Amino acid sequence: MHTSTLLLPEGVEILGKLSPEFTQILSPRALAFVAKLARKFEARRSELLAFRAGRQAEFDAGKLPDFLPESRLIREGDWKVSAVPAELRDRRVEITGPADRKMVINALNSRAYALLLIRTCHKRNTFAMGGMAARIPVKNDAAATRGAIDKVRADEIREATDGCDGTWVAHPDLVEVARTAFDEHMHTPNQIYRKREDGPHRGPGPARLQSGHIPFLQRGIVSNGHASLEHCQSAPKAMSPNRGHHCRLFLPNYLRDAQPEFHYK
Repeated sequence: MHTSTLLLPEGVEILGKLSPEFTQILSPRALAFVAKLARKFEARRSELLAFRAGRQAEFDAGKLPDFLPESRLIREGDWKVSAVPAELRDRRVEITGPADRKMVINALNSRAYALLLIRTCHKRNTFAMGGMAARIPVKNDAAATRGAIDKVRADEIREATDGCDGTWVAHPDLVEVARTAFDEHMHTPNQIYRKREDGPHRGPGPARLQSGHIPFLQRGIVSNGHASLEHCQSAPKAMSPNRGHHCRLFLPNYLRDAQPEFHYK
């Protein structure tokens, strides 16, 4: 297919290979819209990409990630979140589902980050919500489901005893698991009164990790690495010539299993 068969706005050129189906997508209005965005934001986009490359070079040279100096006044300021209405003070379980392709979830966080979250949020008198567990019930596999629920239960108990004010779940079968854990370990509407001054005061960069946090970090690295390798192994097998880069991947017993499909890069 040649670009001459498309009605291109003034100043627009398409360099990639085209197929007949593109005429349904690259309408004159769509192309004009993209051209308008590019003309308005391209300079800023290029600037940010150059800044990103510079930051990466700093990290490659050994510099550690940290908070931006521009946000120092906000971080060190003595401000609080306004009190919420009474009916919103108990948020012990919230469901976010259904889990679909639009959800991007990082559920394998280390405990150090969880404690920093609690300390930071409670300092400002607002809620610290636990993250969604990476495991979900497994259809037609009772043993795997029991194992997944045991891991979720342990995760929710940790969140409740750490001081979280509630948690999010993405599967209906996990609502009661989470609620039971918080009912047993959180006997007040929330735990904002627990300021967790014993928790980390800054982001746990490599130079600031306490020794007790290292095992959690190691397990997180192993879990994330395992999931990444499974993605890499499964993706080529899931590809098909007539589906392009649109494929189905499944990770055993993880929340991402609930996502119907995603675009493989």
